[in-house]
Order: sequence, then C-alpha cells, then structure tokens
Amino acid sequence: MELELKQEFIKELLATGGYIHVKDGHELQLYRYDINKGLWEPATKYELKRQVNTFKTLDRYENLEGISWIPDDILDTAPIYTIEEVRRKSERHKPKAHFGNGTFDFIQKQRSPHDQENFFFGGRSYNLDEIPRDEPLQTELWFKDLFKEQSTFMMEFIGYCFFRSYVSFKVIVILLATNDKGKSLFFNWLSGILGQENVSVVTPAMLSKATPKELYTLLHGKDAVYYPDITGIKDVDTGTLNVLSGDDIITTQTPAGTLYNFRNTAKLIFGSNELPAFNPGSLKERVQFVEMNDIPNFDDYSFKEIIGEYGAFAFKCIQAFLKAREQHSMTVTTQMNSLRLQWLENIEHPKTKDKPVLPKRKAVSKEMNKLNQKRREKAQEQLRKAFEELSPDNEPVKVSQLAKVCQVANKTIYARIKVSRDFTVSDGLIYKNNNSNDK
Repeated sequence: MELELKQEFIKELLATGGYIHVKDGHELQLYRYDINKGLWEPATKYELKRQVNTFKTLDRYENLEGISWIPDDILDTAPIYTIEEVRRKSERHKPKAHFGNGTFDFIQKQRSPHDQENFFFGGRSYNLDEIPRDEPLQTELWFKDLFKEQSTFMMEFIGYCFFRSYVSFKVIVILLATNDKGKSLFFNWLSGILGQENVSVVTPAMLSKATPKELYTLLHGKDAVYYPDITGIKDVDTGTLNVLSGDDIITTQTPAGTLYNFRNTAKLIFGSNELPAFNPGSLKERVQFVEMNDIPNFDDYSFKEIIGEYGAFAFKCIQAFLKAREQHSMTVTTQMNSLRLQWLENIEHPKTKDKPVLPKRKAVSKEMNKLNQKRREKAQEQLRKAFEELSPDNEPVKVSQLAKVCQVANKTIYARIKVSRDFTVSDGLIYKNNNSNDK
C-alpha cells in the first residue's frame, strides 16, 4: 500500500512538470518543465526537495514516510540529453511560437496547448489574442503614423520575428529616423512584444566580430538582434551578417566550450539617422530601409493601451507574415527600393564633403566680380577725387600713391582703372585721359 502511495506521489509530482538533464561538455544542468508557463527552466536539487516537501503537506500524503530518497530517485531517472540532442528536438518544432496561452503553429496556422516536447526554453508571458475586431488597434494606428506606406512591411517583419527560421525571407531591416526618441520608443516596444529575454542588443560591427562563445550567447534562442543607432559605423563584416541572415549553419561555442553548430533564427533590425556608411558587400539584395516619421500628436496614443495590445497585434503580425509567405514576397514599397538603390549608389560613388579645389582666379576678375553697379560707380568717383587730390595739374600718378589715398590694394586700383573711361595705366603710372570730363 505504501509503495503504491509513493508511486502515486512521484507520478503526481512529475505531472506538474518533468525533469531533464542537459549535458554541455562535462557539465549537467537540471531543467524542470513548468506546465503553467509551457517552458523548460533551469532547476536545482534544492528546488526539487522543496517541491517534494510541499507535496508532503498534502492531506493524502501526510502519513507517507521515508520519502527523502525521492529527489535523488527523480534525478537519477531524469533523461540526459546533450546540447546537440536538445537542438535537434527543438528544431523539429521551429514552426511554432510560444505564448502564455499556448503555441502558435505556423504550419497548421492555429494555436495549440503547451507541450513539453516542444522544448521551449524561452517565450512570452502574454496571451496570443485571436479575437476578431471591427476597429483597428491603437498599435495599428501608431504603425501607420510611424511607417506610413511601409506599415504593412513592418507588420510582416514583426510576424517573421516569431517564426524561428530564415527559410522564408532573407532580409535585414534598417530603420531611418532623425528622431532618437522615436527609434528608442520603437525598439523598447519591440523588446516588449518579442520578450526581453528573446532579444539581443548589439551593433552589426560587434556582431560580425563576435567570438564563437559570444555568438552563442547573442543568438541562441533569440528572436531578434537590434541596435537603435548604427549611424556612422563602417567596420562591418558583411560576410558574417550574410551567414546569419541566410539560413546557413554557423559554428558557435557554448559556455562550457562545446562546439555547437546551428542556424541563426534571430532577425536583424537596426536604426540609423542616415543611410549607413558600411559597404553592403553580399548584402545588396537583403537590406531593406524603412523610413520612420515624426509623430507630432503622439499624445493621442495611449502607450499603456499599446502594451496591452501585445497579444492582439502579435496575432495580426503573424497573419500578415503568413500572407506574405504564401505570396512568396514581402510588401516592399517603391520608397524602400529607392532608399536601397540610393545607399548602393552612395557607396559605389561616394560624394566628398570637401569643396573641390578650383583654379585660382586673377585678382582683377575676382575683385570686379564682387562689385555691383552701384559700388562700381562709387569706386570710380573715389578714384577721380583721389587723382585730383594728388595731381591738380593732371600729371601722371603712381599706382601705389593712388592706392594709399583710396586705402585699397594696388591690384584694386588696377581693377578699377581697367573699367574706367577716365584713366589708363602704364608702367605703374596712371594717366588721365584727355577726353575725360572733369567734375
């Protein structure tokens, strides 16, 4: 009787969540499946003991003795999976996205209950909201204000972030905006709807130079990698970004040092104040630019309400992605194509910011180009008066003398005489013409 009670005890205990060991090198990590969350979470032997002691307080087990062996027995019988085996089990269920109320199956196009065989180690606490609505969500209105004609593309991309694969579209998004507040607000929202533990915040330059261990930490189990501002960043290894966005296998290294090959599924999205400075390399056809617009009447939106719409908007984005997937094409607008072509043109034919060095013009031409008609007449009048002051008898006057009286450079006197009908110059001397009218 007591043996049956012990077996019932263990059965009920495990019904609240199974246990597994994940082996990384020589290290074993215990995980417990939380049936309420639908996630595998790290656990310890001490937590297992506390759970056993909690169950022992139930009335039906109050007379059960000798259960101290139960934690060790569960630990001894918990299956051991290598990190590679866990990866393979997880990849079988890649077409699913985790939410608080179940998993959305991208193949069946419907939500199903949580299942520990999905091997989700991270997800979202909010529920997926599939209730149809007649009125647009606050988030939809915000997106249309923020992205204009590109709002459909952005909804498709957000839906794509929930899809753990790059098999459908090979795309990297760069948001263009001069409003830093707008970019920060959007990326904070993105982190919220995807789940903070499901995103990494790192520049493309740092990502392309990351070590295998860093890549494992940054990418494994993530839905997106973003950075709000990459303005001016040039030193980017586009080959690495090409692999990460191309459904290709990449070698990383676990914290314990185990080499780990997997396909990155985290979507790449960055913000910039201008078209980026790095060379596109092999990313010419992958990078899509989306212009963000200032929203002068942002106070009209309730951000608390927008956060409350995570579940409903996530479902709309997933539906938008599924539609694009069926059509084998995302909604890329003419403006987006123009921005990408402009970026390629800027890289291939850079415009120098330095002013071109022009041939130095002669002083005479430079001076006369500055004089408008009114100033020219005034200058000529000054020239006549200065000449009369120096030579009442109209004798030749040195250019330097006349320049001193007029308080200008010699070359300025030459320029004025060149257009004068009253004077001529020869060998540094100024002569008054005989046909000039004295004033």
